[in-house]
Amino acid sequence: MYMLRKIGSHARDNVLANVSPVADTSSSSPHGFDLDISGVAGFFGADVAVSAMTMAHIYKGRRWLGWYNQPGSYAVARRYGQLACSAFWDALYPGPNTSPAELCGIDGSAPGPKFMSVLSGSVHAKTSNIAHRFVEGCKALPVLQSRRPMQGQRISSPGSVTVVRLMHESPAEMNTELHQSSSMLLIAALPIIFSLGAAAGCALLNDWFCFGTIMLGVMVNGITSAVIGRSTLRFTRAIRHWTSTNDGAGILDGGDDVIVLRGRKDALTALTRGRFELATYGSAPAYHDLGACAVLLSVQLLAQLLVVPQGELYGQLLFLASLAVSWAHNSYLSAPDLGALLRTIVFERVLSVVRTQREDEEHVRSGMGCGSAQKYGFGTRTGMVVFALLVLAESAEETWPLRRVLDDLLPNDTALWLLWKDEVMRNIEENLHWLRRAVDGDTDGECKEAEREFRFVFPSPQGHGKLLGLIIGDAHAAAEVYACYRR
Repeated sequence: MYMLRKIGSHARDNVLANVSPVADTSSSSPHGFDLDISGVAGFFGADVAVSAMTMAHIYKGRRWLGWYNQPGSYAVARRYGQLACSAFWDALYPGPNTSPAELCGIDGSAPGPKFMSVLSGSVHAKTSNIAHRFVEGCKALPVLQSRRPMQGQRISSPGSVTVVRLMHESPAEMNTELHQSSSMLLIAALPIIFSLGAAAGCALLNDWFCFGTIMLGVMVNGITSAVIGRSTLRFTRAIRHWTSTNDGAGILDGGDDVIVLRGRKDALTALTRGRFELATYGSAPAYHDLGACAVLLSVQLLAQLLVVPQGELYGQLLFLASLAVSWAHNSYLSAPDLGALLRTIVFERVLSVVRTQREDEEHVRSGMGCGSAQKYGFGTRTGMVVFALLVLAESAEETWPLRRVLDDLLPNDTALWLLWKDEVMRNIEENLHWLRRAVDGDTDGECKEAEREFRFVFPSPQGHGKLLGLIIGDAHAAAEVYACYRR
């Protein structure tokens, strides 16, 4: 037994002696140290890489600025590989075969709010995603100091009314790409220069493994960006032929934020029936070119995982540094939310509406042929609705659409509320001529005097409870804000 133990011990020592030299020489770096990049190559920075690639549709000329070695190649390959339609592509990149606009989140699925016209009386229970983005943009507007609730007004359920004038003729379709600023172009050059510099440094170190991998990333990302960016962002709307006036008016019910729209009917149609789309790729509907780009990105990932570890330590550091600079650039490029960029396009490119941010910007609207968006704050929903009715009355030909708006925004149908609504409509009907003449550019002195003297006249609220007196006060407060609006 002792002899057997001794023989086993000698055999074990011989095995360890034979294995240890292999373990000592397993490092591929002459310095005896390797970087484990399997956790970062192709996966690090995936979200910002996909967002940065989407910017090729948003900014004009962005497709030609993708010549740098960026991380997150597999995420981009998986995202755009789903667009390719064939059994081969579906096996490589499984997922739903959607349209490019849906895949990038440009043609949003969230519908817009209800729209009610005060000319035709038509009601659209759901509007387009363009209207949804427009309402979100109006909600983000500040209420200027001169348009906040007046001192002494009742505050129970604060809300706002944004009065929008649409003066620009909206075409049936148009290219809506944004222009890049000089700072964006300058920053876009940094990752390109750094990636090429890192490749040159690897060549000077005779590290051709890392040199080849960096240059492969530069070429693959540049080709992919150029192919994806061929599809530009466009706006389209329904084409309608108007039988009467080209002007329209209506209201978008955004809950606590109501938007009153006045202007050209084609601009109103752009909001209610418009949408964003990506111009068709040359290979649609199969999208074989996008599938080929996805394969190139996957090959880039394999090269990063398998080839870079064969390089020198300093070459690996240069490779990682190029990824870090590209990640920082992608983070900067994707910092503006896609929804915020699309809202900017809706306001500035599609509707040509100037959003006033400060009191001293009021003069920007005049003389530019642009529309305007003025936001007014109210302490109660009752005052908010009355003010919206007074503004809409300037464009109404009859009063029954106004009553529909009133009942829809304030559905209360008790005897007290119905009495108040009847009195509000009676006052509007009696002053409808004044309200319709009180338009921009009217220089008639009598009209201006009537505008200043307009007031609601209600019967005494005694005997009807405290609530009637409160909502009558809300109507008077709304009339005071309307007088300021007309000035």
